[in-house]
Amino acid sequence: MWIPAGVVWLCGGAYAWNTCHKDRNITRIIDPEFTGLRFLQIQAPESSEKDSVKWYLTDDIVKAATEAQNYLAEHLHPNDVFVASFPRSGTTWISELVYLLVTKLNYEDALRYNIEERVPFMEYIWPGVRSIAKSTPPRVIKTHLPFPFLPREVQRGDVARIVYIVRDPRDVVVSFYHFLRCFTPLGYRNKEELTGFVHRFIQDRLPYCPWDKHVRSYLYPATDWAVHQIKEKKTSIRPKVLLIRYEALKTNPTAVIRQIESFILDTWKDGEGPNKRPTRLTDSQVEALLKHCSFSEMSKNPMTNFTRFKELGLWSCQESTKFMRRGVVGDHESSLSKDEANSLVLKTEESGLNWTLRENP
Repeated sequence: MWIPAGVVWLCGGAYAWNTCHKDRNITRIIDPEFTGLRFLQIQAPESSEKDSVKWYLTDDIVKAATEAQNYLAEHLHPNDVFVASFPRSGTTWISELVYLLVTKLNYEDALRYNIEERVPFMEYIWPGVRSIAKSTPPRVIKTHLPFPFLPREVQRGDVARIVYIVRDPRDVVVSFYHFLRCFTPLGYRNKEELTGFVHRFIQDRLPYCPWDKHVRSYLYPATDWAVHQIKEKKTSIRPKVLLIRYEALKTNPTAVIRQIESFILDTWKDGEGPNKRPTRLTDSQVEALLKHCSFSEMSKNPMTNFTRFKELGLWSCQESTKFMRRGVVGDHESSLSKDEANSLVLKTEESGLNWTLRENP
């Protein structure tokens, strides 16, 4: 089996699983550029032999995700919403939007509690499943996991809904690079700098890669759901997935918010208390929501801007590189060389995902 240069087999020693796994679906590797992570190239649970995709995840992510899956299998509610994305695609932004839509514009809690408490991260090592267990339905749960790693009940459409946000991969790469070099627990040494990072992305050697397969894993069920709604066969069980574009949310936020709102309302199972179906927002409420969730507001809001990373010693970069760094469309234009940008465009086109490029609205 081919192993990228500089990557070696890891078996035994300090590794949590002290013997080499015999399963052909898992390759365990360490990467000298990441001193804080141990990686697995792993197929999704219950993958068929034809499904040869190996996802680049860490052992800690896989363990935390498995623990969360086991808990959620018995505790998911039909009105729960998963906010999913490849890292640095606008996850915090869309999480805050969806949280407020699901909680009927509960700004009081949004301004009182950190977003990590309100929107627990499914595969977070700590507090992990504990944060999910503390929350009550309807919950909003964040994940970067590919679709096949979600709880089986969600994949089948038995419970919960999914809002997936996708962003131009060139902007994703730049944002992901700055995040990894600043977030100290991951131990990214940054010896390759941005050029090497772009190559890693193309070669699928970054957490949660392959990017193109990640997008496709949600694209297919999202397309199926959309076609299903047009045919008005709404009683059948199937995954409920809404796919939105970061660029569309930037350029036409009102329309996209209305789209998300309609998706949430159309898939809502009416109940009592917090599970009573929300009413459709007025135009003035949408305007207030847009202001609260604007980049300028969220970047200075301590409940959403992750400044506590700095306070906890988890963020090594200076003021100019924050967790919420720029939030613009076309960020790559001032960072990537022409060759680097073109190589990412080529990868995107070869994957049939041209529509994710901002030039293709």
